Amino acid sequence: MFQGSLHNHVSPIAIRAMNRELVNLTSALSEETVHCLQNTGADKDSWHEVSIHELVLDSVAHMTTRAFLGSELCRNSEWLEIAKSFTMNRFIAVAAIQSWPKLLHPLVHWFLPPCKIVRSQIARARKILMPVLEHERRASLENQSTNREFSNLMFIDQYANGTRYDATMSQMRLIAVAFQTTSDMIEKVLARICKHPELIQPLRDEVISVFAQYGLNSKSLLKLTLMESVMKESQRLEPAVIISMFRVAREKVTLKDGTVVPKGTSLAFANNLRFDPEMYPSPEEFDGYRFQKMREDPKKSTLAPFTKTRMSHLAFGHGKSSCPGRFLACDEAKLILSHLLLNFDIKAVDGQLPELQIQGMFIQLDPKAKMLIKHRESELSLHE
Repeated sequence: MFQGSLHNHVSPIAIRAMNRELVNLTSALSEETVHCLQNTGADKDSWHEVSIHELVLDSVAHMTTRAFLGSELCRNSEWLEIAKSFTMNRFIAVAAIQSWPKLLHPLVHWFLPPCKIVRSQIARARKILMPVLEHERRASLENQSTNREFSNLMFIDQYANGTRYDATMSQMRLIAVAFQTTSDMIEKVLARICKHPELIQPLRDEVISVFAQYGLNSKSLLKLTLMESVMKESQRLEPAVIISMFRVAREKVTLKDGTVVPKGTSLAFANNLRFDPEMYPSPEEFDGYRFQKMREDPKKSTLAPFTKTRMSHLAFGHGKSSCPGRFLACDEAKLILSHLLLNFDIKAVDGQLPELQIQGMFIQLDPKAKMLIKHRESELSLHE
Protein backbone atom coordinates (compact mmCIF):
# COMPACT_ATOMS: atom_id res chain seq x y z
CA MET A 1 0.00 0.00 0.00
CA PHE A 2 2.82 2.40 0.90
CA GLN A 3 5.88 3.08 -1.22
CA GLY A 4 9.31 3.21 0.43
CA SER A 5 9.95 4.37 4.00
CA LEU A 6 11.06 7.99 3.64
CA HIS A 7 7.69 9.21 4.94
CA ASN A 8 8.44 7.54 8.29
CA HIS A 9 11.20 9.99 9.22
CA VAL A 10 10.92 13.03 6.98
CA SER A 11 8.22 14.90 8.97
CA PRO A 12 10.56 16.79 11.37
CA ILE A 13 12.80 17.77 8.45
CA ALA A 14 9.85 19.10 6.48
CA ILE A 15 8.49 21.04 9.46
CA ARG A 16 11.87 22.67 10.09
CA ALA A 17 11.98 23.70 6.44
CA MET A 18 8.52 25.22 6.80
CA ASN A 19 9.62 27.06 9.97
CA ARG A 20 12.09 29.03 7.87
CA GLU A 21 9.14 30.25 5.80
CA LEU A 22 6.99 31.36 8.74
CA VAL A 23 8.13 34.98 8.47
CA ASN A 24 6.48 35.08 5.05
CA LEU A 25 3.26 33.34 6.10
CA THR A 26 1.81 35.62 8.78
CA SER A 27 -0.59 37.48 6.51
CA ALA A 28 -1.72 34.30 4.73
CA LEU A 29 -2.37 32.49 8.02
CA SER A 30 -4.27 35.51 9.29
CA GLU A 31 -6.47 35.52 6.19
CA GLU A 32 -7.42 31.90 6.81
CA THR A 33 -8.39 32.78 10.38
CA VAL A 34 -10.63 35.60 9.16
CA HIS A 35 -12.22 33.26 6.62
CA CYS A 36 -13.07 30.70 9.31
CA LEU A 37 -14.38 33.19 11.86
CA GLN A 38 -16.71 34.71 9.29
CA ASN A 39 -18.70 31.48 9.42
CA THR A 40 -19.48 31.49 13.15
CA GLY A 41 -23.02 32.81 12.65
CA ALA A 42 -22.49 35.42 15.38
CA ASP A 43 -23.99 38.91 15.22
CA LYS A 44 -23.85 42.13 17.26
CA ASP A 45 -27.24 41.83 18.91
CA SER A 46 -27.16 38.55 20.79
CA TRP A 47 -24.84 35.91 22.17
CA HIS A 48 -24.25 32.92 19.91
CA GLU A 49 -23.20 29.48 21.19
CA VAL A 50 -20.30 27.81 19.39
CA SER A 51 -18.31 24.62 19.87
CA ILE A 52 -14.81 25.51 21.04
CA HIS A 53 -13.41 22.35 19.47
CA GLU A 54 -15.04 22.84 16.08
CA LEU A 55 -14.18 26.54 15.86
CA VAL A 56 -10.52 25.98 16.73
CA LEU A 57 -9.99 22.78 14.73
CA ASP A 58 -11.53 24.35 11.63
CA SER A 59 -9.20 27.35 11.91
CA VAL A 60 -6.14 25.19 12.57
CA ALA A 61 -6.97 22.93 9.61
CA HIS A 62 -7.17 25.89 7.22
CA MET A 63 -4.04 27.56 8.59
CA THR A 64 -1.87 24.45 8.78
CA THR A 65 -2.87 23.34 5.30
CA ARG A 66 -1.99 26.84 4.09
CA ALA A 67 1.44 26.55 5.72
CA PHE A 68 2.14 22.98 4.57
CA LEU A 69 0.50 22.82 1.15
CA GLY A 70 -0.12 26.38 0.02
CA SER A 71 -3.22 28.20 -1.16
CA GLU A 72 -4.55 25.54 -3.54
CA LEU A 73 -5.77 23.11 -0.86
CA CYS A 74 -6.40 25.21 2.25
CA ARG A 75 -10.05 25.73 1.28
CA ASN A 76 -10.63 22.36 -0.38
CA SER A 77 -13.58 21.03 1.65
CA GLU A 78 -12.86 17.35 0.99
CA TRP A 79 -9.21 17.67 1.98
CA LEU A 80 -10.12 19.60 5.14
CA GLU A 81 -12.71 17.00 6.13
CA ILE A 82 -10.10 14.24 5.78
CA ALA A 83 -7.43 16.25 7.57
CA LYS A 84 -9.61 17.13 10.56
CA SER A 85 -10.70 13.56 11.25
CA PHE A 86 -7.62 11.57 10.23
CA THR A 87 -5.65 11.84 13.47
CA MET A 88 -8.48 10.53 15.65
CA ASN A 89 -9.40 7.82 13.15
CA ARG A 90 -5.76 6.74 13.03
CA PHE A 91 -5.62 6.61 16.84
CA ILE A 92 -8.76 4.44 16.95
CA ALA A 93 -7.36 2.15 14.24
CA VAL A 94 -4.07 1.67 16.09
CA ALA A 95 -5.95 0.81 19.29
CA ALA A 96 -8.08 -1.70 17.37
CA ILE A 97 -5.01 -3.42 15.92
CA GLN A 98 -3.20 -3.52 19.27
CA SER A 99 -6.09 -5.43 20.83
CA TRP A 100 -5.00 -8.40 18.71
CA PRO A 101 -1.85 -10.54 19.11
CA LYS A 102 1.10 -8.91 17.35
CA LEU A 103 1.58 -11.93 15.11
CA LEU A 104 -1.84 -11.27 13.57
CA HIS A 105 -1.41 -7.52 12.96
CA PRO A 106 -0.40 -7.90 9.28
CA LEU A 107 -3.62 -9.82 8.66
CA VAL A 108 -6.35 -8.41 10.91
CA HIS A 109 -5.94 -4.79 9.83
CA TRP A 110 -7.53 -5.71 6.50
CA PHE A 111 -10.77 -6.65 8.26
CA LEU A 112 -11.05 -4.19 11.17
CA PRO A 113 -13.60 -1.39 10.45
CA PRO A 114 -11.44 1.43 11.94
CA CYS A 115 -8.54 0.38 9.70
CA LYS A 116 -10.82 0.35 6.67
CA ILE A 117 -11.82 3.94 7.46
CA VAL A 118 -8.17 5.04 7.63
CA ARG A 119 -7.31 3.28 4.37
CA SER A 120 -10.28 4.94 2.70
CA GLN A 121 -9.16 8.36 3.92
CA ILE A 122 -5.62 7.78 2.67
CA ALA A 123 -6.94 6.71 -0.74
CA ARG A 124 -9.12 9.83 -0.96
CA ALA A 125 -6.21 12.01 0.14
CA ARG A 126 -4.02 10.42 -2.54
CA LYS A 127 -6.53 11.38 -5.26
CA ILE A 128 -6.42 14.99 -4.03
CA LEU A 129 -2.68 15.34 -3.41
CA MET A 130 -1.09 13.55 -6.34
CA PRO A 131 -2.48 15.86 -9.07
CA VAL A 132 -1.26 18.83 -7.03
CA LEU A 133 2.21 17.28 -6.72
CA GLU A 134 2.36 16.55 -10.46
CA HIS A 135 1.37 20.15 -11.18
CA GLU A 136 4.08 21.43 -8.82
CA ARG A 137 6.68 19.17 -10.42
CA ARG A 138 5.86 20.60 -13.84
CA ALA A 139 5.86 24.15 -12.52
CA SER A 140 9.22 23.58 -10.86
CA LEU A 141 10.74 22.43 -14.15
CA GLU A 142 9.26 25.35 -16.07
CA ASN A 143 9.97 28.04 -13.48
CA GLN A 144 13.21 28.01 -11.52
CA SER A 145 12.39 31.27 -9.70
CA THR A 146 13.18 31.27 -5.97
CA ASN A 147 10.04 33.35 -5.36
CA ARG A 148 7.67 30.40 -5.76
CA GLU A 149 5.39 29.71 -2.81
CA PHE A 150 6.74 27.17 -0.30
CA SER A 151 5.07 23.76 -0.28
CA ASN A 152 6.01 20.86 1.97
CA LEU A 153 4.66 18.58 -0.71
CA MET A 154 7.32 19.82 -3.13
CA PHE A 155 10.03 20.15 -0.48
CA ILE A 156 9.72 16.48 0.48
CA ASP A 157 9.66 15.48 -3.19
CA GLN A 158 12.91 17.33 -3.82
CA TYR A 159 14.40 16.03 -0.57
CA ALA A 160 13.65 12.47 -1.73
CA ASN A 161 15.75 13.19 -4.83
CA GLY A 162 14.45 10.18 -6.71
CA THR A 163 14.25 7.88 -3.67
CA ARG A 164 11.10 5.77 -3.64
CA TYR A 165 8.65 7.24 -1.11
CA ASP A 166 4.94 7.77 -0.45
CA ALA A 167 4.08 11.45 -0.94
CA THR A 168 0.58 11.06 0.48
CA MET A 169 1.73 9.32 3.65
CA SER A 170 4.32 12.05 4.18
CA GLN A 171 1.50 14.59 4.39
CA MET A 172 -0.74 12.35 6.49
CA ARG A 173 2.07 11.98 9.01
CA LEU A 174 2.40 15.76 9.17
CA ILE A 175 -1.32 16.02 9.82
CA ALA A 176 -1.11 13.40 12.57
CA VAL A 177 1.48 15.41 14.51
CA ALA A 178 0.15 18.91 13.81
CA PHE A 179 -3.62 19.25 13.78
CA GLN A 180 -4.95 17.77 17.01
CA THR A 181 -2.05 18.83 19.24
CA THR A 182 -2.25 22.46 18.14
CA SER A 183 -6.04 22.49 18.42
CA ASP A 184 -5.89 20.92 21.87
CA MET A 185 -3.57 23.65 23.12
CA ILE A 186 -5.61 26.54 21.70
CA GLU A 187 -8.91 25.11 22.96
CA LYS A 188 -7.54 24.97 26.51
CA VAL A 189 -6.24 28.54 26.27
CA LEU A 190 -9.65 29.77 25.11
CA ALA A 191 -11.32 27.90 27.95
CA ARG A 192 -8.92 29.48 30.44
CA ILE A 193 -9.64 32.95 29.10
CA CYS A 194 -13.38 32.29 29.44
CA LYS A 195 -12.81 31.15 33.03
CA HIS A 196 -10.78 34.30 33.72
CA PRO A 197 -12.70 37.10 31.96
CA GLU A 198 -10.57 39.69 33.76
CA LEU A 199 -7.84 38.81 31.22
CA ILE A 200 -9.92 39.62 28.15
CA GLN A 201 -9.51 43.40 28.11
CA PRO A 202 -5.76 43.41 28.92
CA LEU A 203 -5.21 40.86 26.15
CA ARG A 204 -7.34 42.87 23.73
CA ASP A 205 -5.48 46.07 24.63
CA GLU A 206 -2.16 44.36 23.93
CA VAL A 207 -3.37 43.15 20.53
CA ILE A 208 -4.61 46.62 19.59
CA SER A 209 -1.43 48.34 20.79
CA VAL A 210 0.99 45.94 19.09
CA PHE A 211 -0.71 45.70 15.70
CA ALA A 212 -1.56 49.42 15.56
CA GLN A 213 2.11 50.25 16.10
CA TYR A 214 3.89 47.47 14.21
CA GLY A 215 1.34 46.11 11.75
CA LEU A 216 0.68 42.46 11.00
CA ASN A 217 3.95 40.55 10.63
CA SER A 218 5.99 37.84 12.31
CA LYS A 219 7.90 40.33 14.47
CA SER A 220 4.74 41.90 15.84
CA LEU A 221 3.50 38.45 16.90
CA LEU A 222 6.61 38.15 19.09
CA LYS A 223 5.56 41.30 20.95
CA LEU A 224 2.32 39.74 22.22
CA THR A 225 4.02 38.81 25.49
CA LEU A 226 0.95 38.80 27.74
CA MET A 227 -0.79 36.50 25.30
CA GLU A 228 2.25 34.21 25.32
CA SER A 229 2.17 34.21 29.11
CA VAL A 230 -1.49 33.17 29.21
CA MET A 231 -0.83 30.49 26.58
CA LYS A 232 2.18 29.08 28.40
CA GLU A 233 0.50 29.14 31.82
CA SER A 234 -2.49 27.29 30.40
CA GLN A 235 -0.15 24.77 28.82
CA ARG A 236 1.81 24.39 32.07
CA LEU A 237 -1.31 23.39 33.97
CA GLU A 238 -2.99 21.51 31.14
CA PRO A 239 -0.48 19.90 28.76
CA ALA A 240 -1.72 17.39 26.22
CA VAL A 241 -0.08 14.51 28.11
CA ILE A 242 1.18 13.98 31.65
CA ILE A 243 4.19 11.97 30.45
CA SER A 244 6.26 12.61 27.35
CA MET A 245 9.49 11.97 25.46
CA PHE A 246 9.01 8.21 25.09
CA ARG A 247 12.20 6.23 24.58
CA VAL A 248 13.50 2.66 24.55
CA ALA A 249 16.91 1.84 26.03
CA ARG A 250 18.99 0.51 23.15
CA GLU A 251 21.56 -0.85 25.57
CA LYS A 252 22.00 -1.29 29.32
CA VAL A 253 22.26 2.11 31.04
CA THR A 254 23.52 2.84 34.57
CA LEU A 255 22.38 6.19 35.99
CA LYS A 256 24.46 8.36 38.33
CA ASP A 257 22.59 7.09 41.40
CA GLY A 258 23.31 3.49 40.45
CA THR A 259 19.90 2.72 38.98
CA VAL A 260 20.23 0.21 36.15
CA VAL A 261 17.98 0.50 33.11
CA PRO A 262 18.04 -2.84 31.25
CA LYS A 263 18.30 -2.94 27.48
CA GLY A 264 14.87 -2.80 25.84
CA THR A 265 13.20 -0.94 28.72
CA SER A 266 10.52 1.57 27.70
CA LEU A 267 11.00 4.98 29.31
CA ALA A 268 9.13 8.28 29.53
CA PHE A 269 9.55 11.53 31.44
CA ALA A 270 6.91 12.54 33.98
CA ASN A 271 5.78 16.12 33.48
CA ASN A 272 5.42 16.80 37.21
CA LEU A 273 8.10 19.49 37.59
CA ARG A 274 5.46 21.90 36.30
CA PHE A 275 4.10 21.83 39.88
CA ASP A 276 7.47 22.43 41.58
CA PRO A 277 6.97 25.42 43.96
CA GLU A 278 10.66 26.32 43.72
CA MET A 279 10.21 26.96 40.02
CA TYR A 280 6.61 28.16 40.03
CA PRO A 281 5.30 29.86 43.20
CA SER A 282 1.76 28.68 44.04
CA PRO A 283 2.06 26.13 41.23
CA GLU A 284 -1.52 24.84 41.50
CA GLU A 285 -2.94 28.29 40.76
CA PHE A 286 -3.48 29.77 37.31
CA ASP A 287 -1.62 33.08 36.93
CA GLY A 288 -1.96 34.53 33.45
CA TYR A 289 0.82 37.00 34.19
CA ARG A 290 3.29 34.38 35.50
CA PHE A 291 5.53 34.23 32.42
CA GLN A 292 5.05 37.93 31.70
CA LYS A 293 6.61 38.66 35.10
CA MET A 294 9.31 36.09 34.38
CA ARG A 295 10.41 38.17 31.39
CA GLU A 296 11.23 41.00 33.79
CA ASP A 297 13.64 38.80 35.77
CA PRO A 298 17.07 38.81 34.05
CA LYS A 299 17.79 35.33 35.42
CA LYS A 300 14.57 33.84 34.03
CA SER A 301 13.69 35.99 31.03
CA THR A 302 15.05 33.52 28.46
CA LEU A 303 12.72 30.81 29.82
CA ALA A 304 9.54 32.87 29.42
CA PRO A 305 8.83 32.58 25.66
CA PHE A 306 6.11 30.11 24.72
CA THR A 307 8.36 28.09 22.44
CA LYS A 308 11.18 27.76 24.98
CA THR A 309 11.46 24.23 26.39
CA ARG A 310 12.89 23.17 29.75
CA MET A 311 12.71 20.15 32.06
CA SER A 312 10.01 21.85 34.13
CA HIS A 313 7.89 22.47 31.02
CA LEU A 314 7.81 19.43 28.74
CA ALA A 315 4.69 20.23 26.72
CA PHE A 316 6.87 20.42 23.59
CA GLY A 317 9.45 17.91 24.78
CA HIS A 318 13.01 19.10 25.36
CA GLY A 319 16.45 19.04 23.81
CA LYS A 320 17.22 17.91 20.29
CA SER A 321 13.91 16.04 20.05
CA SER A 322 11.71 18.98 21.05
CA CYS A 323 8.67 19.52 18.83
CA PRO A 324 9.71 21.36 15.64
CA GLY A 325 6.11 22.42 14.99
CA ARG A 326 5.82 24.56 18.13
CA PHE A 327 6.66 27.76 16.24
CA LEU A 328 3.78 27.31 13.81
CA ALA A 329 1.48 26.33 16.68
CA CYS A 330 2.46 29.51 18.53
CA ASP A 331 1.75 31.74 15.53
CA GLU A 332 -1.55 30.03 14.82
CA ALA A 333 -2.68 30.40 18.43
CA LYS A 334 -1.81 34.09 18.52
CA LEU A 335 -3.61 34.83 15.27
CA ILE A 336 -6.76 32.95 16.27
CA LEU A 337 -6.85 34.63 19.68
CA SER A 338 -6.09 38.06 18.22
CA HIS A 339 -8.91 37.90 15.70
CA LEU A 340 -11.33 36.57 18.30
CA LEU A 341 -10.45 39.31 20.78
CA LEU A 342 -10.66 42.07 18.18
CA ASN A 343 -13.91 41.00 16.55
CA PHE A 344 -15.86 39.20 19.26
CA ASP A 345 -16.86 39.36 22.89
CA ILE A 346 -16.49 35.92 24.43
CA LYS A 347 -17.68 34.28 27.62
CA ALA A 348 -18.40 30.89 29.16
CA VAL A 349 -21.88 29.41 28.88
CA ASP A 350 -23.65 30.00 32.23
CA GLY A 351 -20.35 31.31 33.57
CA GLN A 352 -18.59 27.95 33.55
CA LEU A 353 -17.01 25.33 31.30
CA PRO A 354 -16.84 21.53 31.64
CA GLU A 355 -13.94 20.15 33.64
CA LEU A 356 -10.95 18.71 31.83
CA GLN A 357 -11.04 15.02 31.02
CA ILE A 358 -8.08 12.80 31.96
CA GLN A 359 -7.96 9.57 29.98
CA GLY A 360 -4.86 7.54 30.69
CA MET A 361 -1.93 9.84 30.01
CA PHE A 362 -4.03 12.36 28.03
CA ILE A 363 -5.54 15.61 29.33
CA GLN A 364 -8.20 17.13 27.11
CA LEU A 365 -11.00 19.64 27.15
CA ASP A 366 -14.42 18.06 26.73
CA PRO A 367 -14.90 18.10 22.92
CA LYS A 368 -18.53 19.12 23.56
CA ALA A 369 -17.46 22.27 25.45
CA LYS A 370 -19.06 25.44 24.15
CA MET A 371 -18.61 29.17 24.64
CA LEU A 372 -20.68 32.24 23.82
CA ILE A 373 -19.54 34.83 21.30
CA LYS A 374 -20.99 38.12 20.10
CA HIS A 375 -19.68 40.22 17.24
CA ARG A 376 -18.15 43.58 18.17
CA GLU A 377 -16.77 46.54 16.25
CA SER A 378 -13.01 46.10 16.02
CA GLU A 379 -10.72 49.00 16.87
CA LEU A 380 -8.54 48.17 13.87
CA SER A 381 -8.43 45.92 10.83
CA LEU A 382 -5.47 43.62 10.33
CA HIS A 383 -6.17 43.40 6.60
CA GLU A 384 -6.70 46.75 4.89
